[in-house]
Amino acid sequence: MQAKRAFHTIALCVAMASVGCESVALLPRADVDQDQPDRGATSDANIGRVERERNRSTEEITGTVQRVDDSRREILVRTRNEVVVVRYDPRTVVYDRDRELRVSDLRNGDEVSIQLGRDAGYDRYADVIRMSDRRSQTY
Repeated sequence: MQAKRAFHTIALCVAMASVGCESVALLPRADVDQDQPDRGATSDANIGRVERERNRSTEEITGTVQRVDDSRREILVRTRNEVVVVRYDPRTVVYDRDRELRVSDLRNGDEVSIQLGRDAGYDRYADVIRMSDRRSQTY
């Protein structure tokens, strides 16, 4: 009886080993450092979050930064037709070429493209900001 059970166990292990990892699904994990991302360099975790968020973003605006209000977490952006107030959160990512910056590093006159997302309350917020031209060269 034990020999039969051992045979079945070995057969099951061989069958599982022959299938391999082809059918194993890897699920994304939450970033443990999400609240305090490393602003000095782009991390793989942030890139993954940005890619997921970019896929969810449905709207983009392009314009010139008029003002950044850190206390209200708002950016005033002049588009071709109007001045738009865009809210942001601590996870908002700003890219200037290959560098990652903070939202507070944006200056009046910077030309930006902002990918907007929606929060749980369906309010628009800046998810990813890409600088296309920096008018003021001070950081």
